[in-house]
Amino acid sequence: NRQHPNEKPIGLMQWCLERAGTCEGDTILDPFMGSGTTGVACMKLDRKFIGIEIDKGYCDIAVKRMKVELAKPPGLFKMKLQYKPAPSFFPAEKKKKTHKDR
Repeated sequence: NRQHPNEKPIGLMQWCLERAGTCEGDTILDPFMGSGTTGVACMKLDRKFIGIEIDKGYCDIAVKRMKVELAKPPGLFKMKLQYKPAPSFFPAEKKKKTHKDR
């Protein structure tokens, strides 16, 4: 029941994450999220996940797959859905030093 032309099995992505040396609580970035297999694997392994996808259709599929994982009974994984805005990396938004700060 593939939903993406390059969809991989969840077990394979779990294996890759474990072999890459990631630990519980690590944040995993998938800049080509597709149908969200890496996100589901992260949820199962208690990793945080950031997914980026240009195609809205695939993004919708990924969100649906992750919601299905979240709906499973507690104890199957520890991850809870959280939203935290990304920290600002733009220098203009940092506090500017004044002469008084010297």
